[in-house]
Amino acid sequence: MKKRRDIKHSDRDRWVKNWQTDWNKGKYNPFIRTEDVPSFGTKHRCKGIKSNRVHHFLSANEYSLFVNLEFNPGVISIYEQFPMLPLSMTKEIAKELKINHPRYTRTTTDIVLTTDFFIQLNNGEWEAYSVKPMKALEHDRTIQKQAIEKAYWELQGIKWHIVLDSQLKTTACMNLSLLRHYAESSVTNSVSIPSWIKIFQSEILEKKNRSTSEALEETSRRLKIDYKLSSSILFHCLWHRIIAVNLNIPIHLEKTPIDLGIVINA
Repeated sequence: MKKRRDIKHSDRDRWVKNWQTDWNKGKYNPFIRTEDVPSFGTKHRCKGIKSNRVHHFLSANEYSLFVNLEFNPGVISIYEQFPMLPLSMTKEIAKELKINHPRYTRTTTDIVLTTDFFIQLNNGEWEAYSVKPMKALEHDRTIQKQAIEKAYWELQGIKWHIVLDSQLKTTACMNLSLLRHYAESSVTNSVSIPSWIKIFQSEILEKKNRSTSEALEETSRRLKIDYKLSSSILFHCLWHRIIAVNLNIPIHLEKTPIDLGIVINA
């Protein structure tokens, strides 16, 4: 797909038709992909753990919120760059709010607005999220666009949230970004998780004042596995909530399990 520049009505309408065809077939493609737009920040793509498809993020903040949504057991589906259709609805909202509907740069073609995340919860409800840096809200045009987005979802009875970058620059978010690298089962294929947990639990209970890394070293020795593998298993278990941890504390393994709030849930 060409970059979203010099867009004609026919371009936009073709994108909408193609997207709707895929959506109706149960296939999801984000309406805007990383290759569709110029880089103004840290764009990112990654394979989803819950969706098993490649997700597209236009900023580091979007990726950070995505990791939080993936970690949330109440979220079952995540759709990024979700189009707010039909276009006629956002145009009517803009008219009611006395706001000029956004257009593609240097064109008279109205944009299909998108929401950063549209998610489904395990209770059957849906929610929408917009991710914005705090400084962006200093601009009137950004505020106007957010007003259109908010009204669009509220008219459909769907909760809409705005998430600021300050809410994503936290210790918990940094911890989750670390743990997500170990979420896949491939990191634990060579070891029985229940056996590892049993030994690790005995180690942290036996000497409560030693560091987590020391407990991992002893667990590794007893199982005759590499320390790196043992730490990977720990992080895997933390991501999948098999073992609990205080996410508001940096996960530094030189700390004791008690200091990290480590609790075996299995």
